[in-house]
Amino acid sequence: MNIKVHAAFGEKTWYHPDQYHYIQEKLSRIMNYQSASAPAELFTGIHIDIEPHTLDEWETTPHQVLKDWLTNVRSYSNFVKQYLGIELSAALPLALKNEQFSAAASEMIRLHDKIAIMAYRNFLEGPDSIASIVDPFIALAEELGKRKSIIVGQETKPVTPDKLTYAHLGEAALLRNLELINNRYQSYASYEGVGVHSLEYWEPLPYNPTTQA
Repeated sequence: MNIKVHAAFGEKTWYHPDQYHYIQEKLSRIMNYQSASAPAELFTGIHIDIEPHTLDEWETTPHQVLKDWLTNVRSYSNFVKQYLGIELSAALPLALKNEQFSAAASEMIRLHDKIAIMAYRNFLEGPDSIASIVDPFIALAEELGKRKSIIVGQETKPVTPDKLTYAHLGEAALLRNLELINNRYQSYASYEGVGVHSLEYWEPLPYNPTTQA
């Protein structure tokens, strides 16, 4: 089995520079762990999940939120490169696909090794689809020449509205769409693959709930 373990952490308020000390505390703990662990026990990457798009500030001053967020991203990106030397990834919300945020999205892609796009839709094509979310990020990564940097996130957790998840559709629908996603993007150098959130919800997912008694 080729299993790689990444340390994951984040809070939605950690976008602000006043909150950076929380990020630094986590990074310092990871650095201490790495230095005290055997080679087989080491983290191979860090995944940072900060989602300020869920805050009221995003609705009123999104560009300021992005400016502050990028300040923190530059700080932790430099630290990881200088002191840890392992892969750095982050989750990005679909809101950043909008053209008005393209400069910030491009900088996010540049500063991370990989970006997991929260493309939480259960249909590939059409308005408000997986493709409509992912295509702008792929285009930015291609322009930057960032190979294998874009991960397409999919959701299995029960959430509303139904279009966000496969919880009610089952594993067959998920697997079918994962194949369609790979077929659509595998020719792009910037495409890394898919990421499913999360194992605890995927494992008990019925294969085809519409046909189960």
